[in-house]
Amino acid sequence: MHKPKGTSDMTKMTWLSSIAAAAVVGSALAVPASATAINWDFFALAGGTNQTLGGNYLFTNPLAPKQSIVAFALVPNLAGTWTSNACNDTANGPCLYAKGAGTLPGNPERGLGLIPNSQYEIFSPNGIGLVASAPILSVSIGSVQSGESWQLQGCIFNNTPCTTIDQGVGGGSNGVITLSNLGHYDGYVVDVPCANSTTCASTSTNSSNNILLMSVTTSVPEPATWALLAAGLAGVGLMLRRRRPSA
Repeated sequence: MHKPKGTSDMTKMTWLSSIAAAAVVGSALAVPASATAINWDFFALAGGTNQTLGGNYLFTNPLAPKQSIVAFALVPNLAGTWTSNACNDTANGPCLYAKGAGTLPGNPERGLGLIPNSQYEIFSPNGIGLVASAPILSVSIGSVQSGESWQLQGCIFNNTPCTTIDQGVGGGSNGVITLSNLGHYDGYVVDVPCANSTTCASTSTNSSNNILLMSVTTSVPEPATWALLAAGLAGVGLMLRRRRPSA
């Protein structure tokens, strides 16, 4: 069920505009949903092994068989938005990576990172984007060491810069940051802003400022929203298939 979805020309387009076909998802997110929360442990849902996942990866969850989440490896561009990376070159990346240094779901060294970072974690100036078929209620960021910066952004499908929801700098060892009250956005990005951090002085892939996207929780939409949600993800899937390299 869990398989990577590769594309060849995504690097030429901004992330938001390239998945504009799924903008109907945003309409569905505005519909009231139930209070039930579903946890998405990304490392476990990727198969529970350390592995490269490509430029983007489709997650499904046995606890919510009608939901899906797509994660993207992102690079910033001059327009102030994000570009989805096709991950054709793993030596330079960035490419998604499932990291599980610990075995427990709550372990802060378990989640989604990027390569070629030396710690297999998110490194400046890149990020990880998420588009979900149901409202995201909370986001957990892990492996936040003292002095390491983190940021969560909310994005909409109109090719404009994303909005910073929250950011900060870690004050301890292996900290976990869980953010809720995220607002209604079509997608979210976790990245390393290097703001107010003494350990993020460069954009090197070996920078000591590294974090992980551990997990998110989503709500379960009411039955009336399923048709809109399905149509939104179908748009994402169609866009990705159309941009696969020709055989």
